[in-house]
Amino acid sequence: MPGGSRFLCRGLVCLFAIAGAGVAASQAMAQESVAAAPAAVRIPIEAIGKRPFLEGPRLSPDGSLIAATVDVQGTPALAVLNLFDRSKEMLMINVGDNEIRWYRWAGNDKLLISLLLEGKYYGHDVRVSRLLMYRISTRTPAAVGLKKQGVEGDDVLYVAEDGSYLLLAASRDIESYPGVYRVDLDSLEMDLVEAPQTSITEWFADGDGVVRGGSGHALGRMKFIYREGADGEFRTLSNARMDDYDGEFETFHVLPSGRKGVVKTNALTGRFGVYEFDWATSEIGKPVFEHAEVDIEDYRMTEAGDSVERVRYTDDRERVVWFDGEMKALQKEVDDALAGRVNWISSASRDRTRFIVWTGTASEPGQYYYYDRDAGKLSRVAMPYEALKGFPLAPVRYVKFRARDGLEIPAYLTLPLGREAKALPLVLMPHGGPHARDTWEFDYWVQFLANRGYAVLQPNFRGSTGYGRDFLAKGFGQWGAGMQDDLTDGVSWLVAEGTVDPKRVCIMGGSYGGYAALMGAIRTPDQFRCAVSWAGVTDLDAMMRFDKNWMMPKGYRRWRDRIRGEEKVDLDTVSPVNLTDRITVPVLLMHGTGDKRVPSRQAEVFVKAMKKANKPLEYIEFPDADHSLSKTADRVRFLTAVEAFLDAHNPAERPQ
Repeated sequence: MPGGSRFLCRGLVCLFAIAGAGVAASQAMAQESVAAAPAAVRIPIEAIGKRPFLEGPRLSPDGSLIAATVDVQGTPALAVLNLFDRSKEMLMINVGDNEIRWYRWAGNDKLLISLLLEGKYYGHDVRVSRLLMYRISTRTPAAVGLKKQGVEGDDVLYVAEDGSYLLLAASRDIESYPGVYRVDLDSLEMDLVEAPQTSITEWFADGDGVVRGGSGHALGRMKFIYREGADGEFRTLSNARMDDYDGEFETFHVLPSGRKGVVKTNALTGRFGVYEFDWATSEIGKPVFEHAEVDIEDYRMTEAGDSVERVRYTDDRERVVWFDGEMKALQKEVDDALAGRVNWISSASRDRTRFIVWTGTASEPGQYYYYDRDAGKLSRVAMPYEALKGFPLAPVRYVKFRARDGLEIPAYLTLPLGREAKALPLVLMPHGGPHARDTWEFDYWVQFLANRGYAVLQPNFRGSTGYGRDFLAKGFGQWGAGMQDDLTDGVSWLVAEGTVDPKRVCIMGGSYGGYAALMGAIRTPDQFRCAVSWAGVTDLDAMMRFDKNWMMPKGYRRWRDRIRGEEKVDLDTVSPVNLTDRITVPVLLMHGTGDKRVPSRQAEVFVKAMKKANKPLEYIEFPDADHSLSKTADRVRFLTAVEAFLDAHNPAERPQ
């Protein structure tokens, strides 16, 4: 892509020019960056809206290459960078207009890329995933998978160390169960190694690439199958009724012995933890790690597959716990060098001598470092938000408040710099999902609003993930009801504290948050002066048909019943498209026509409904924009529209 390499070198701050920077220098820089925040300085929209220069770096197994999403003239692109040979230009990988879900290395010369595409099922829009392999040496892409297959086409179970082959679970159509195929990554030939089995929707393999078991749900029963080794016969370990299990099982790993395993489940405590598992008896054993208050987000096995290497969870901020002694010591080295920050070892070479480390805070957008452990040097690779360098950002606090029924709601509160925390204008910002959560991290929407003088509240309302089964279940059947009440209760709390002026509150969000913004204008118009919705859901029934996976958290079954709840809520009664007659406050609706997660059809039907109800609406269509506003131009246009709308309907400065 023209200009790509030139742009890259500027954003990288040229790794080679600072390769001599040691740990001590990095530590001093980190301590300096967390010094007391100065007074507010108005940040140009073009700076805060500029997309990050680099995201998601992944080291090749030998540690010489980085695959990453980079910014090229305001547009995200997948690239491969050579860390040590400056004569080699950055390699750009073209995936067209398709959204990239993930990418990972298969040996040192192949990159696997999961793509998200649009499809049709009986006339309805659906999302489908497909797998692409890119060979670095020849710069050639190739599709991996069956010629005709179902919705999920990127379920990779195992990748050989040398990148010669992988195991892929795939079905031949949308209604079939998946089988497991061995894919030769040189010839791309596919051999069926495990035929589809009724009820088995998830397969898993051990660290040697042997398919050892599967699981699934059908006719109200939960089924697990397992075999001792490659030559063994699958046997049913469990075929229990779902109601017999008071919990959910998300991920499994088989230990090399074959008789024991590791499982992530919330069946014992109501919170997801990692436990030993006996395949012979189907019994959950001792905890590997569990937390007293929050869910474990994920865990990773060692390269040998014989034990858990680390777990991740989030309480007030993201945490990592290492069980591997060497990695635990490495984490301490990094934390000591970059004190006062959240530090993630985000990628590593296979021999664990070279690492990519991300470091940042909620009010500092972060940087990537390259750590050569043998040399003892930590060198900056990239400052993703270089345009914000030198601008002070607002601190973000973890807070809690009580909902009207007594439920404690965790939240994040950001207050503008240079203003007394009294009678401030507020933007209430519910997160997307809805079964997701906000975390203590940099958010350019939040920092933009705080920079313009607004307090920002981000509640993790009931139904948010991370706080256990009971907290999540309280959100089932509560779209536009209890989930919405938690948001307005957060406003009431800040008003009672004296922090917020009750007459200067706006609600704004994206995706589910966009839905909640519209419902705020519908249910409690007296509490809000205006509402801003980006890519908001307006027709819930149509959205459920589009993508059930969007509607439910990973690991949870019976998704449709749980969206409707025990009372079997009529989704038409909580869909904004049917309630436009109740809207009495100004609404700004924005949506991208390239959105593959919430189709722009959701905006189109709402616009028609507002016109029919003779209600004013400011609607801005973003041609080709995706769900996440990935392009700089779209981000700048979005923030510009938000600023103008808030200035008109909820100005940060109190009118004289």
